[in-house]
Amino acid sequence: MKYRTKVRELEAIRFDGTNIEAIKTLTGLQFELMETLRNVKYLLCGGGLVNLGDWVGLEDGQVKILGDAEIHRDYEFVGQPCAFDE
Repeated sequence: MKYRTKVRELEAIRFDGTNIEAIKTLTGLQFELMETLRNVKYLLCGGGLVNLGDWVGLEDGQVKILGDAEIHRDYEFVGQPCAFDE
């Protein structure tokens, strides 16, 4: 028998250091904005760490944190042109 992977859809936001409220709204989770000694911003949520440029998304009710390479490897953009490749 042959099998094919199911189509998955992910709604995601790329963390840019300023859009924590949009990420909270999308996921329904509380993230804490942190900053390193070198002023690099990142987010903490439970055991999850979101670095600048990472994507936070919702897929089938599950929150996913994906690096830029992961999202480009596993997903393709659907809909209107956006900043997916920035």
